[in-house]
Amino acid sequence: EAILDSLEGALRASEATAPQIAGALARLGLLEPSAALLAELEGAAPRSGRLAVHGLALARWLHRAFPQECPRPRAADFQHHSGDSDELPEATGEFQAVVDIPVTASKAELLEELQTDSGNTSFAPASEIAAEGLDAVKAAAAKALAEASAGSTRGLKV
Repeated sequence: EAILDSLEGALRASEATAPQIAGALARLGLLEPSAALLAELEGAAPRSGRLAVHGLALARWLHRAFPQECPRPRAADFQHHSGDSDELPEATGEFQAVVDIPVTASKAELLEELQTDSGNTSFAPASEIAAEGLDAVKAAAAKALAEASAGSTRGLKV
C-alpha cells in the first residue's frame, strides 16, 4: 500500500508506461528494476503501452517486485460492473464482497458492548460528548439496551 501510494504520488497520473513506472520507483529509491523485471512490466502493459496505476497488471508486477510489501492481488478484487478486470472495485461496492472479514456479532456481544462505559465514541467530537455529559450517553445506552432486551435490533444481524 505504501509503495503504491508513493508511486501514485510520483507519477501523478492514473496510467503510465513501463519506463515511467520504473523511473518513478528509481527516483523514489524503492527499486532499480533489473532488465528481467522491466521486461515483465513492459509485457504486462496492454497494446496502448500504458498500465493503470490501480490496475491488476501493475498490482501483479508490484507483488513480483516487492513480494514482502505488496500482497498478491486477486483478480476478483479488480472486477466491477463493467466487467473490466483492470481496476479496483468502486467505493459503492459491497465490503463483504471484497474482504474476508466476518462482520457479525451475537446478541450477547451487542448487549455487552452496550453495557460498557467505554463505548465507541470516535464518531463524536470530545467537546460534544462533554457538553452532553456522560449521563446523557449512559441514558442513551440504557435505552438501547432496553430495546435490545425487548428484541429490537434495529436491523442488526444477531
